Amino acid sequence: MRYSSFLSSCLIICLFHSCKSSLNISVLRPASVDIPKNVKKMVVLNNTLLRNKTSKAVVEGILTGEQLYGDKNASLACVNALVRGINNSKMYSASYRGEKEVLNFDNSVNWEAVKEICDKENAEILVSLDFFDTNSGLGAKVLGGVNQVAGTAHFSIYFPIEQLLISDFVVTDYKATGAASPSLHPLAVINDAVVKSELLVAVGETVGAKASSEIVPTWIWVNRMFYIGGGRELRFTKHLIRNGNWDMAEQKLIELTGSIKDRKVRKANYNLAMVKEAQGDLESAIKYAEIAAFTFNDKHAAAYLPILKMRQNDEARLAYQLQPENK
Repeated sequence: MRYSSFLSSCLIICLFHSCKSSLNISVLRPASVDIPKNVKKMVVLNNTLLRNKTSKAVVEGILTGEQLYGDKNASLACVNALVRGINNSKMYSASYRGEKEVLNFDNSVNWEAVKEICDKENAEILVSLDFFDTNSGLGAKVLGGVNQVAGTAHFSIYFPIEQLLISDFVVTDYKATGAASPSLHPLAVINDAVVKSELLVAVGETVGAKASSEIVPTWIWVNRMFYIGGGRELRFTKHLIRNGNWDMAEQKLIELTGSIKDRKVRKANYNLAMVKEAQGDLESAIKYAEIAAFTFNDKHAAAYLPILKMRQNDEARLAYQLQPENK
């Protein structure tokens, strides 16, 4: 009897999961930083190089076991990835101009220096990488069974025309390799140093790319669930949705909302919400999700609604960031 009940439970679980599927759709995520209108060009500095030249940086490397100049190589990869990300956006152009101190001794901004750099580059914005650090100690470091190198960067964005610090933000990311032994044997240390030298550059590029998404809108992939079980009609729309045939899927799902079976209507409204999001019509997506959630008590629609409303808020911010003056 217990064995039979167990099989029945497994069958119910399998049927439940087989009623749903998922796919990835691309959405444009707004930048975290609102760049002033009429900005065309940015100049990027790597002022971590000033820090890495000091004897203090050498002492830190010895005490922590970090590779000497490893953070320097990572920071160079970081600013190159940042410049590449900004240029790829087609909204602005960006150029890298090495190092140049833009702070006074009391850490206040030297606006004359900022303006001079921007004027030379015919740029309106200056982006400075002020700090870059990694956790890449010598010897195989194991974190959760995985050898990881984490990178943390601090950026400042200056707008000299108004003498305004637009934003300063921190970006952290990491790269992982296979599990490693925590051995300090010379051969293990040498092997670890070689691997981490490559990882330092890789994590620098990752952090720089992530930083560019703070400054320019970025296309990302998001995963969305949809119903496929509940009748032949819903199963038919599965192929339309997976192939991105949104208009025909919408037509078939609207027909299903006239069904006399509440279950079909509930699932059709939920799927319509997902289809309308994929089409870029967030207002209609929210309308269908609300019907599924509030009229038919669909828990997935209730969880989906905050996501759609957050995306609607993002659309308002994108409308500002993508105005012609900002392109």
